[in-house]
Amino acid sequence: MPKMRGIKPETWTDDKMVEVSPLARLLFIGMWNYACDNGHVENKPRQLKMRILPADDCDVVNLIQELIDVECVEDNDGHLTIPNLPLHQRIDKRYFTSCDHCAPSEIPEE
Repeated sequence: MPKMRGIKPETWTDDKMVEVSPLARLLFIGMWNYACDNGHVENKPRQLKMRILPADDCDVVNLIQELIDVECVEDNDGHLTIPNLPLHQRIDKRYFTSCDHCAPSEIPEE
């Protein structure tokens, strides 16, 4: 289930962000909505395109690769990880969401 996420102002001028195309930046921020609270999102380019960039003429596979190249996203056997998502979001443990890719150590105790 998608979640609301906050965007810090420094995101726009981050050294890595200014290295990728504008649509890659938008895809990256949009992926935050669909990632679990540990930053995992399925590597399904067609679904990501339909959810985040439905009217844009772009190749999401190439945009994901741009994000991987600057180390904003990691490719991990069928899913993508946004490694710093938990550091930049205020996660409320009452509404914590995990996924099949989360290690037991990544899930907070109640």
